[in-house]
Amino acid sequence: MAWIKLETHIFDKLEVFTIAEDLGIDADAVVGKLCRIWSWFDLNTVNGVTPSVTESLLDRYCGIAGFCKSMIKVGWMGKNDSGLYLPNYDRHNSQTAKDRALTAKRVSKHRKRELSNAECNDLSNATPLASPLDREEKRREDSKATKGTRFSLDTAPEEWILFCKKERSDLNPTVVFDGFKDYWVSVAGSKGVKLDWTATWRNWIRNQKGGEVKQVGNFNEMMRMAK
Repeated sequence: MAWIKLETHIFDKLEVFTIAEDLGIDADAVVGKLCRIWSWFDLNTVNGVTPSVTESLLDRYCGIAGFCKSMIKVGWMGKNDSGLYLPNYDRHNSQTAKDRALTAKRVSKHRKRELSNAECNDLSNATPLASPLDREEKRREDSKATKGTRFSLDTAPEEWILFCKKERSDLNPTVVFDGFKDYWVSVAGSKGVKLDWTATWRNWIRNQKGGEVKQVGNFNEMMRMAK
């Protein structure tokens, strides 16, 4: 589907009134004839230049004698050794111009949506998200928080070590962590997914039997207790 770029304020342009006065027709009729001429160039040329078509032929096409001459007079059509042409054609009628217009339209709609989101956030006293990327990141975090994760730590966090020493001074935190990690990495399927690994660690520490883990880290015993 072919289309041309038409500015809404074209009806008030001085060039339109000049052509209307020159030909003795209504300004609205001038806009209609201009659309016919521009559409013809859009459909029949690549760069807005037509070496084989004359003014009289285009006049006959739009239905008004002398129309092309008036367009040349106001600078909306040109004529040289290559033939008739439309000045600044690539700015208004080329495929690149159409792509720019479509891109501008998409950007405008996107900004309106962003503004609407910002206004809603202000009304609700919520912190507005900076960009769609932020929203996507938040969605992923929410999804992860809901579904849980598998164990992925290589070393025990400091708070885990401190909790073990405080809660069970009879245990060796490093040995317990090695058994904890080996067990949960080896558990397959959904059983190996937890929402809160810190809470899981605390329960693990509380359920340990004294002496065994501290001295030898009995992995089979830990497997039995964790089931």
